[in-house]
Amino acid sequence: MQVRDNETQLLYGLFQGICTWAMEKGYKDISGMKNLLKLAMVDTCRQKHADKSSFATQMAIVTDLGISLRNVQYTLKRLEDLKDISSDYVKIREIQKEITVTLLRAPQTDEEILAEVSYLIHAPHDLQKRTLRTILTDMVQKGVITAEVEDGITSYKTEKSHVDLFDMTDLSARVSGLLTHIDVFNHTVGKPVYKTFQLEEDQARGLQTAINEFLRGTGNALEHECREAKEVTKPYYFYLGSAPVPEMEHPPPLPDAILKVVQARFADPESASLLRNHWYQLTPASAKAVFNEVSSFLKREGVSAMNNGNAAKNDPFVFYFGMADRQLMKSEEEI
Repeated sequence: MQVRDNETQLLYGLFQGICTWAMEKGYKDISGMKNLLKLAMVDTCRQKHADKSSFATQMAIVTDLGISLRNVQYTLKRLEDLKDISSDYVKIREIQKEITVTLLRAPQTDEEILAEVSYLIHAPHDLQKRTLRTILTDMVQKGVITAEVEDGITSYKTEKSHVDLFDMTDLSARVSGLLTHIDVFNHTVGKPVYKTFQLEEDQARGLQTAINEFLRGTGNALEHECREAKEVTKPYYFYLGSAPVPEMEHPPPLPDAILKVVQARFADPESASLLRNHWYQLTPASAKAVFNEVSSFLKREGVSAMNNGNAAKNDPFVFYFGMADRQLMKSEEEI
């Protein structure tokens, strides 16, 4: 693409302002900046030719930007509904979490929701709005939240005290959850709980559900207390996993047990296994309280289930539970 000298100077000045802002925010990835510029150029060009057919739009972009059709098609695929770039530029799961927290207080319009979650969408305001609408539409379609129109104004709400964002049919979400699980484990604060119980499969499923629900209730309750008291908080991750290990005579090392859980979740989603990640905005003291209460619950209920089971039908199940300081994870990633 050719530009005249005065246009070159204008673009240089604009890019310089963008780079100044980016570097002040700690963003120094030149290759990432180039990719973002390419996405923005193709997206802008697509909007310019929005009245044409799909193929005609692609060819117009090829002509305007001087890049190959294959390159254009690849970039458009990445831009589609912003889903394919979610892991790099838009933290979809974090935004969904913040949306549900916001809607638990009261029904909200998209503008009100955007005011709460915009800090997670690093983009111009118009692109922030488009991104949020895509996420809200997806959540409505999946039944996570509901949308109601009154006097031409759409508001969103949720009736549940806790919304489960896990979706077994969403492969990208499963992979993202898996990577988060491993990353959280690598940044564990303190010593995780790691126990083996001899259980029947139905008992194991029941224990998994009970622990997960207890963690949700405890985390939500203490997060609410911190918010009501207007205390200074930061994000903490809590991770939970379990899987049968019938072929092992002794409990495997914890990293091996985590690998066993991962294999079970991907090889056989119907197996009696569990892999979950939760995060809450808490003070250090309240985060420790969540960990201690859930740890005690896991140990107590595990022993109780094992004592009430049929020894002849039991298999060894490993259970682990840990906590990570999410800000420490971020600082590690930025180095």
